[in-house]
Amino acid sequence: MKLKLIIFVSLLNGCTTNPPIMSKPIIPAISTQKVDTNEVLYKQAVAAYDDEDFAAAFKLFQQAATKNHIKAQIKLASMYYDGKGVDRNSTLSAYWYKQAAKQGDMVAQSFLAALYRFGSGVNKDVNKAVYWYGQSARQGNVEAQLALGMMHYNGTEIAKNVSKAKKLLSLAAQQGNADAKRVLQKIHNQ
Repeated sequence: MKLKLIIFVSLLNGCTTNPPIMSKPIIPAISTQKVDTNEVLYKQAVAAYDDEDFAAAFKLFQQAATKNHIKAQIKLASMYYDGKGVDRNSTLSAYWYKQAAKQGDMVAQSFLAALYRFGSGVNKDVNKAVYWYGQSARQGNVEAQLALGMMHYNGTEIAKNVSKAKKLLSLAAQQGNADAKRVLQKIHNQ
Protein backbone atom coordinates (compact mmCIF):
# COMPACT_ATOMS: atom_id res chain seq x y z
CA MET A 1 0.00 0.00 0.00
CA LYS A 2 2.81 2.43 0.89
CA LEU A 3 4.65 1.67 -2.33
CA LYS A 4 1.53 2.42 -4.41
CA LEU A 5 1.12 5.71 -2.56
CA ILE A 6 4.75 6.67 -3.25
CA ILE A 7 4.39 5.85 -6.95
CA PHE A 8 1.13 7.84 -7.11
CA VAL A 9 2.70 10.86 -5.37
CA SER A 10 5.75 10.61 -7.64
CA LEU A 11 3.54 10.61 -10.74
CA LEU A 12 1.59 13.61 -9.48
CA ASN A 13 4.85 15.49 -9.00
CA GLY A 14 5.97 14.63 -12.51
CA CYS A 15 8.67 12.25 -11.42
CA THR A 16 9.55 9.73 -14.09
CA THR A 17 12.17 7.78 -12.15
CA ASN A 18 11.57 4.76 -10.04
CA PRO A 19 10.60 5.45 -6.46
CA PRO A 20 13.36 5.13 -3.85
CA ILE A 21 13.74 1.85 -2.05
CA MET A 22 12.15 2.35 1.33
CA SER A 23 13.88 -0.38 3.28
CA LYS A 24 16.88 -2.65 3.07
CA PRO A 25 16.43 -6.37 2.73
CA ILE A 26 16.31 -8.14 6.04
CA ILE A 27 19.63 -9.83 6.77
CA PRO A 28 20.04 -11.86 9.93
CA ALA A 29 22.33 -10.18 12.44
CA ILE A 30 25.74 -11.73 12.76
CA SER A 31 27.04 -11.81 16.31
CA THR A 32 29.98 -9.49 16.81
CA GLN A 33 30.85 -11.10 20.13
CA LYS A 34 34.09 -13.01 20.04
CA VAL A 35 34.15 -16.39 21.67
CA ASP A 36 36.85 -16.56 24.35
CA THR A 37 38.49 -19.81 23.34
CA ASN A 38 40.61 -19.76 26.50
CA GLU A 39 37.49 -19.70 28.64
CA VAL A 40 35.98 -22.51 26.56
CA LEU A 41 39.15 -24.57 27.06
CA TYR A 42 39.07 -23.81 30.78
CA LYS A 43 35.44 -24.89 31.14
CA GLN A 44 36.11 -28.08 29.20
CA ALA A 45 39.09 -28.74 31.48
CA VAL A 46 36.98 -28.20 34.60
CA ALA A 47 34.38 -30.64 33.27
CA ALA A 48 37.06 -33.25 32.57
CA TYR A 49 38.58 -32.66 36.02
CA ASP A 50 35.16 -33.05 37.67
CA ASP A 51 34.74 -36.32 35.76
CA GLU A 52 38.16 -37.35 37.13
CA ASP A 53 39.65 -37.51 33.66
CA PHE A 54 42.80 -35.83 34.93
CA ALA A 55 44.91 -36.53 31.84
CA ALA A 56 42.40 -34.75 29.58
CA ALA A 57 41.90 -31.96 32.12
CA PHE A 58 45.65 -31.43 32.35
CA LYS A 59 46.01 -31.04 28.57
CA LEU A 60 43.13 -28.56 28.39
CA PHE A 61 44.32 -26.55 31.39
CA GLN A 62 47.78 -26.45 29.83
CA GLN A 63 46.41 -25.08 26.54
CA ALA A 64 44.53 -22.30 28.31
CA ALA A 65 47.38 -21.61 30.75
CA THR A 66 49.89 -21.03 27.95
CA LYS A 67 47.51 -18.33 26.69
CA ASN A 68 47.58 -16.53 30.09
CA HIS A 69 44.26 -17.80 31.48
CA ILE A 70 44.84 -17.17 35.19
CA LYS A 71 42.47 -19.81 36.59
CA ALA A 72 43.92 -22.41 34.23
CA GLN A 73 47.43 -21.48 35.36
CA ILE A 74 46.43 -21.95 39.00
CA LYS A 75 44.74 -25.28 38.32
CA LEU A 76 47.71 -26.46 36.27
CA ALA A 77 50.06 -25.47 39.11
CA SER A 78 47.88 -27.40 41.55
CA MET A 79 47.86 -30.47 39.31
CA TYR A 80 51.66 -30.40 39.07
CA TYR A 81 51.92 -29.98 42.83
CA ASP A 82 49.47 -32.82 43.59
CA GLY A 83 50.52 -35.07 40.72
CA LYS A 84 47.04 -35.33 39.21
CA GLY A 85 47.08 -36.17 35.51
CA VAL A 86 50.82 -35.60 35.41
CA ASP A 87 53.92 -36.56 37.36
CA ARG A 88 54.35 -34.46 40.47
CA ASN A 89 56.68 -31.55 39.76
CA SER A 90 57.11 -28.76 42.32
CA THR A 91 59.28 -26.71 39.97
CA LEU A 92 56.59 -26.56 37.28
CA SER A 93 54.00 -25.95 39.97
CA ALA A 94 55.95 -22.91 41.14
CA TYR A 95 56.37 -21.75 37.54
CA TRP A 96 52.61 -21.72 36.89
CA TYR A 97 51.77 -20.15 40.25
CA LYS A 98 54.26 -17.41 39.41
CA GLN A 99 52.63 -16.79 36.01
CA ALA A 100 49.25 -16.23 37.68
CA ALA A 101 50.80 -14.29 40.58
CA LYS A 102 52.46 -11.85 38.19
CA GLN A 103 49.03 -11.21 36.68
CA GLY A 104 47.80 -10.16 40.14
CA ASP A 105 45.91 -13.22 41.34
CA MET A 106 45.92 -13.15 45.14
CA VAL A 107 45.48 -16.92 45.55
CA ALA A 108 48.44 -17.65 43.28
CA GLN A 109 50.48 -15.00 45.10
CA SER A 110 49.80 -16.68 48.44
CA PHE A 111 50.68 -20.15 47.13
CA LEU A 112 53.84 -18.83 45.50
CA ALA A 113 54.81 -17.13 48.77
CA ALA A 114 54.46 -20.43 50.61
CA LEU A 115 56.61 -22.19 48.00
CA TYR A 116 59.35 -19.57 48.48
CA ARG A 117 58.95 -19.70 52.26
CA PHE A 118 59.53 -23.44 52.42
CA GLY A 119 61.70 -23.90 49.32
CA SER A 120 59.31 -26.15 47.41
CA GLY A 121 60.03 -26.09 43.67
CA VAL A 122 62.10 -22.92 44.10
CA ASN A 123 65.09 -21.94 46.17
CA LYS A 124 64.00 -20.97 49.66
CA ASP A 125 63.78 -17.17 49.75
CA VAL A 126 62.06 -15.56 52.73
CA ASN A 127 62.25 -12.09 51.15
CA LYS A 128 60.32 -13.29 48.10
CA ALA A 129 57.88 -15.06 50.41
CA VAL A 130 57.27 -11.82 52.31
CA TYR A 131 56.86 -9.92 49.04
CA TRP A 132 54.28 -12.31 47.60
CA TYR A 133 52.41 -12.70 50.90
CA GLY A 134 52.30 -8.90 51.06
CA GLN A 135 50.90 -8.63 47.53
CA SER A 136 48.21 -11.16 48.36
CA ALA A 137 47.43 -9.73 51.81
CA ARG A 138 46.87 -6.24 50.37
CA GLN A 139 44.17 -7.71 48.14
CA GLY A 140 42.41 -9.20 51.17
CA ASN A 141 43.62 -12.81 51.08
CA VAL A 142 43.04 -14.03 54.62
CA GLU A 143 45.58 -16.88 54.39
CA ALA A 144 48.30 -14.45 53.32
CA GLN A 145 47.33 -11.99 56.06
CA LEU A 146 47.54 -14.74 58.66
CA ALA A 147 50.81 -16.21 57.35
CA LEU A 148 52.58 -12.86 57.07
CA GLY A 149 51.14 -11.71 60.40
CA MET A 150 52.47 -14.84 62.08
CA MET A 151 55.88 -14.36 60.46
CA HIS A 152 56.02 -10.84 61.92
CA TYR A 153 54.73 -12.04 65.29
CA ASN A 154 57.07 -15.01 65.67
CA GLY A 155 60.17 -13.20 64.44
CA THR A 156 61.99 -16.40 63.51
CA GLU A 157 62.11 -15.98 59.72
CA ILE A 158 62.02 -12.19 59.63
CA ALA A 159 62.53 -9.48 62.23
CA LYS A 160 59.82 -9.51 64.89
CA ASN A 161 57.37 -6.64 64.40
CA VAL A 162 54.35 -6.86 66.68
CA SER A 163 52.80 -3.72 65.19
CA LYS A 164 52.77 -5.21 61.67
CA ALA A 165 51.63 -8.54 63.09
CA LYS A 166 48.65 -6.92 64.84
CA LYS A 167 47.66 -5.03 61.69
CA LEU A 168 47.74 -8.14 59.49
CA LEU A 169 46.14 -10.42 62.07
CA SER A 170 43.38 -7.85 62.63
CA LEU A 171 42.61 -7.88 58.91
CA ALA A 172 42.39 -11.68 58.97
CA ALA A 173 40.30 -11.64 62.16
CA GLN A 174 37.86 -9.17 60.58
CA GLN A 175 37.27 -11.81 57.92
CA GLY A 176 36.44 -14.34 60.61
CA ASN A 177 39.74 -16.22 60.84
CA ALA A 178 39.73 -17.99 64.23
CA ASP A 179 43.52 -18.44 64.36
CA ALA A 180 44.07 -14.72 63.87
CA LYS A 181 41.53 -13.94 66.61
CA ARG A 182 43.27 -16.35 68.98
CA VAL A 183 46.74 -14.86 68.39
CA LEU A 184 45.41 -11.30 68.71
CA GLN A 185 43.86 -12.24 72.05
CA LYS A 186 47.22 -13.66 73.12
CA ILE A 187 48.98 -10.42 72.06
CA HIS A 188 46.47 -8.29 74.00
CA ASN A 189 46.92 -10.43 77.13
CA GLN A 190 50.71 -9.96 77.14
